[in-house]
Formats: sequence, structure tokens, C-alpha cells
Amino acid sequence: MLTTEEVRFIRNWDIQRKGGKGSYFGLYLSVGTIVGSIGVFFLMSMIKFGLPPLPILVTIPAISFTLTLIYCIYSWNSNEKRWKKIIKRVVEEGKKVSDFTEEERYKEV
Repeated sequence: MLTTEEVRFIRNWDIQRKGGKGSYFGLYLSVGTIVGSIGVFFLMSMIKFGLPPLPILVTIPAISFTLTLIYCIYSWNSNEKRWKKIIKRVVEEGKKVSDFTEEERYKEV
């Protein structure tokens, strides 16, 4: 039997998977890079570094992009692993995933 959290996760991750890796990475890389860069610039201004020189203005977004990419890959893989584990358990319990009605798969929990 699936818990409420697992049903919610399957519903949300199923929707996310349909978009594919490209749209997932595109969305989270762009947003993560922007938010990370703004955060670092804000922290630098709070510490009173002033306006950073040009190489740092290029380096900060590059580092932010790299860290966001690493997190996106980790997040995608861990969510995929969790999804497969839950689906495998459901199949082993005897109810096929295709036996879920559309309403059961996407109901609000």
C-alpha cells in the first residue's frame, strides 16, 4: 500500500518525467544560476567588497552554474531511483501501475 507522500511523489514526478531531462535541466539550471549569482553578489555587497572586478563577474555565474548542474544531476538521479523503487514495490504487491485509474494516479492527496 502506498503512503500519501508516495502517491504525491509518483504523481508529481510522473508529470516532471514527461517533460524529459532537457526541460527539467533547462528550468532548474537557469533559475538556479540566476538565484545563486544574485545570492553571491548580495553576500559580497553585505561584506562590503564593493563592485567586483570583471573576472569575478564572470566567475561567479560560472561557479553557480556548475554547482546547480551538479545538484540537478543528483536530484534527477535520486528522484528516478526513488520512483523506480516505489513502482517496483507496487508491482511486487500485485497491482500493476497501469491498473491505477487516471483519477487514482493524479488525485489530490
